[in-house]
Amino acid sequence: MKKYTVFFVLLCLCSCSKSKKGLELEILNKHIISSKSLRDKVKTIITYKLTNNDNETYYFNSYSMSKLLWNIKGTQIDNTFLSFTDEINEHAVYGNKSILYNHDYSVYQRIKYEEEDKEVKELDYKIPGFYKKIIDKNNFFIHEGESIYFEYAIYLPDSDGFYIEFDVNKKYLTELRLFSDSTDYKKILSRPTLKTIKENGYKIFHGVIKSKNKVPLKFVD
Repeated sequence: MKKYTVFFVLLCLCSCSKSKKGLELEILNKHIISSKSLRDKVKTIITYKLTNNDNETYYFNSYSMSKLLWNIKGTQIDNTFLSFTDEINEHAVYGNKSILYNHDYSVYQRIKYEEEDKEVKELDYKIPGFYKKIIDKNNFFIHEGESIYFEYAIYLPDSDGFYIEFDVNKKYLTELRLFSDSTDYKKILSRPTLKTIKENGYKIFHGVIKSKNKVPLKFVD
């Protein structure tokens, strides 16, 4: 009888330990807000957290040319995707907008890009300066047992760079995806980052994580 008891306890412990493994993404908002009219927009500050239940430390690399993104439906914001689906799991219509800048702003942007490129070249890197800026903003480490919190503001249905067409007669759920790509990372990441990863035995996460929950979309006038 004791042998069976010990076996049952070990089985439970193994099951529990396995269930705790993995990276867990969670949306912390109770709902996301959108205006009913395409001509208007409403702000939501989206908050979410990523928890590392593995016995590893991971580095998340936001690689914009990643093939992982090819089959994801949604709106990309930094290294995340927001997807909106209705009761029968059909997606809303996502679209990107062309942004027209005036002459003064275009000149400012060109000067800014030139300065960023100059800084990168001084460090003997071959990637564009704006891309290094994306990396510095979106890439991060997450250690064993750690939870990291994030936030950003989104305007729906009409934002500066994109728009989403909702059917206001439908009910939508919002899902979040977070991606990281290890492809060609040695050509992209800085020497200090590469050295940190190597000497500490960290791993570059490769894949797409879906949020464990979906939150409703709420329409307002």
